[in-house]
Amino acid sequence: MGFLSKDEFFEVVEEISGKRLNKNQKKAISYPLKPLKVVAGPGSGKTEVLVLRALYFMTVKNLPPKSIFLVSFTRKAANELLSRIVSYCGKLKEINRSISLEPYELYCGTLHSLAARVMDEFQYGKYEKYRLISDFERQLFIYREFSEEIERGEGPFFEAFKREDDTPLSRLSLLSFLFDFLTQNMVSEESLKESSNEVLAQAGNLYSKYVKVAKNNRFLDHSLLERMFYKFLKSEEGKLFLNGDGSDYFPGIKAVLVDEYQDTNPIDEKIYFKLAEGSKNLTVVGDDYQALYRFRGAVVECFINFERRCKKALLKNSKENPGTVKLLENYRSDKSIVAFINYFMKKHRKNKEFSETWKKLSTDKKVLWNSGIDSFSELKGAVFEVKGSNELLADFTAKLVKSLKDRGVIEDYSDAVLLLPSTREKDYEGKKTLAALIREKFEEEGIGVYNPRSKAFKERKEVYTTVRALLRIVPPHTSMDNELLLNLKAGKEDSSFPQDLLEELKRGLLKGELSILEAFYRLIPPLIGEFKKLTEIEKFNLARLSQLISAVENLARKEIDKFEDLEEKLRELSEELSLDVKEPEGLSSEERERWLRLITSRLLSFVEFYRSFLPLLIGGEVDQEELPGVPPSYFPLMTIHQSKGLEFPIVLVGEVDGVSSDMRLSKFEDLFKDFLPYRVENSWERSAIDAVKKFFVAYSRAIYALVILIKDRIDYDEKRPWKSAAFPGFDHDGNSKFKNLFIKRLESEAGKDS
Repeated sequence: MGFLSKDEFFEVVEEISGKRLNKNQKKAISYPLKPLKVVAGPGSGKTEVLVLRALYFMTVKNLPPKSIFLVSFTRKAANELLSRIVSYCGKLKEINRSISLEPYELYCGTLHSLAARVMDEFQYGKYEKYRLISDFERQLFIYREFSEEIERGEGPFFEAFKREDDTPLSRLSLLSFLFDFLTQNMVSEESLKESSNEVLAQAGNLYSKYVKVAKNNRFLDHSLLERMFYKFLKSEEGKLFLNGDGSDYFPGIKAVLVDEYQDTNPIDEKIYFKLAEGSKNLTVVGDDYQALYRFRGAVVECFINFERRCKKALLKNSKENPGTVKLLENYRSDKSIVAFINYFMKKHRKNKEFSETWKKLSTDKKVLWNSGIDSFSELKGAVFEVKGSNELLADFTAKLVKSLKDRGVIEDYSDAVLLLPSTREKDYEGKKTLAALIREKFEEEGIGVYNPRSKAFKERKEVYTTVRALLRIVPPHTSMDNELLLNLKAGKEDSSFPQDLLEELKRGLLKGELSILEAFYRLIPPLIGEFKKLTEIEKFNLARLSQLISAVENLARKEIDKFEDLEEKLRELSEELSLDVKEPEGLSSEERERWLRLITSRLLSFVEFYRSFLPLLIGGEVDQEELPGVPPSYFPLMTIHQSKGLEFPIVLVGEVDGVSSDMRLSKFEDLFKDFLPYRVENSWERSAIDAVKKFFVAYSRAIYALVILIKDRIDYDEKRPWKSAAFPGFDHDGNSKFKNLFIKRLESEAGKDS
C-alpha cells in the first residue's frame, strides 16, 4: 500500500503545480506497471508526465526510489527531471508527514552516467580496471594510435570514403565515426574480418585494433561504456542490481523510464529491455517527428516498432500487449504556430516521392492547440517570412531583437533565439556564414552573442592568447607542424604576460619541473588582469582549455606503462626536446622510480602537445564550453539540435537551405546493411525526411512568434530534396501560395475542435 491513493495523488500534485492535467496525461502517469509507449508532441508536457509517473510509482505504488531507473538524453534534461522530483517530494512531505522518500536515491541521469554509477556501486571488476575518457582525449588517442593509417589513408576502406578535400583530420573523423557506428549497432569485428568484401574486411581490422588498443590502455569511450554495461547486466553483479536481494539496499529494478526514445540506438534498446526483463515495467516517451540523431546511430524504428519489439522481448509468453498513450495537446505555442507546423508536416507527408518512406518512419498525427495564446486575432499571424541577402537578414535580425528589447516586448535578449542547421562562423571555403554576420551586427549594437558551437573556440581571444603564450615556453619537438606554428605565431607579439614570468615558466618546463597544465594555471592571473574582468563565457572557455590540456597529459601518463626502460626513454626524449634534465640527488629507489615516471610523462606530454594537441585544436573543430543556460543579456545562436527540449518567446530560423545530407552515414548503412540489427532501407529518402523533422523541431520551439529568414535567391536542386525541407510541400516557388492557403485553413489545422 502506498502513501497516497490514485485520486489523492492527482489532487495533491495539481494543488502543488497549480496546473490541471488532461485525461491522457493522467492516463500515462497512472498506467499500470506494464510496458507503455507515450507519443509526446512538442509542448505537450512530457517532462511533467515523466516526473509525475516516477513520483506515482513511489507514492502510490510504493516502489523504492532506488528501484526506479529514469533515463534522459542530456545532462541538462536529467538535472531538470531530478530537480522537479526533489521539489515535488519536498512539498509532498510538507502536506503529508507520513511520506518519507529520498529522491536522490533514484537512478536519474543520462544512460552513460547511470551505467558508470551502477557499475561503480556494484563494484564490477572489469569496470574498475578502466577509465572513461572525454571525446577530445579519444580523438587524441585515435590520432596517435592510428597515425600511419591517418597519414596515408591507404586501403579499400579509405578509398571507399575518399573525399575531394581528403586530409589526415578528415580520415581521423572517418575512423571515429566507424568505431562508434559499429559499437552502437553491436557489429562483431570478427564477422567483418572474415568477409570476402575487402572494404568490410579492412573496416573489421581497424575496429578490432581499436577495441584491443582500448582494452590494453584500459579506457572506455561512451559507446564502449554501453557495451560493457550490457555485459554487466548479464553478470552476477548485474543480476544483483536487476533482481535485488530482498533488502532495502538492493531492491532491484522495478521501473524503467526512458525519455527521447525516438533517438535510441540498437545497443541502447538492448540495455532497456534487459533492465526491464524482470519487472516488465518499461515506459518510453518520444516523438518520431522529433527524431534528430540518426547521424549518431539513432534508429527511429526502435520507437516506431516499440510495441512489436517490446512484445517479443518482454511479453512473448503473455497475451498482453504494450500500451500506447498519445499526448498531442500543445501548451506552448501560439495558435497560428501550431497551425503552421501541422500544415508543414501534412504537405510533406503528401509528397508522392516520399509518402511510402514517411509511413515507415513516422505515424501520422496532428498537434492540438491548447496554449490559449492567440496572436492571430491581433497580428493576423505569428509566423512571418523575411527574404533578402545574408547581409540584409543579419541587419534585420539585430535591429528586430534590439527593438523588441527596447520596447519591452522581451525582457532579455535571451528571450529570442536564432536557430540554424549549423552555427559555424565560416563555411568550408572560409567565407563568413549568416551566424558570423549576425554576431558582427549584434556586437556593433553592443550586444553579446552566445554561440558555443561556432567551431571558433581556437579564435576566442582568451584561448588564442593563452595558446600563443604556451608556444613560447613549451620545449619544441621535431613532430611540430611548422606551417601551423607560423600561423599561430604570426602577428603582433602579445603583451598579456610579463616577460619574466614567461622566462620563469620556460625554465621550469625545460628542467621538467613543471607540467604544461601547471604552467597554464600560472598564466591565468595576468590574463585576468589584461582582460580586467573575465566574462562567464571566457571563464568557461579557459576551463575548457584546461580540460583539453589535461587530456594530453592523461594520454602521456598512460603511455608510460608501455616502456620497459624508463631511463632510456627519458634520455631519448631529452635529446629530441633538447632538454637538460638532471636527476635530484639523494633519492631512494622508490622515490627515483616515481621521479622517472613523472618526468618521462611530462616530456611525453611536450611531444603530444605538438604532435596531436595543436593539430586537433587548430585544425579540428573543437567547440566552446557550454554554459548551463544562456547568459543574461546575450543573444543566443543555436543549432537546431541544441534547441531540442527548449522553448523561446521569439524564434528566428535561418539558413533554411543549409541542411546537408549525411552521405557518409548513407554509405555506412548501405555497406554494413547485412550486419545491422535493423535493415535500413530508403537511405536517400531518409535524408530528406530527416531534414523535414529538423525544421519541425525548430519551428515548434516558438511560443509567440516564428520568423523564417530566407535568402533572396536559393538554388534548389531536385537531386538534393533536403535542400527545400524548410518549405511545405517542396514548393520551389516560395511561400506565397502556402501563405494564402495557411490563412484559409488556420482554424481547421489548429485542431482546436479536436
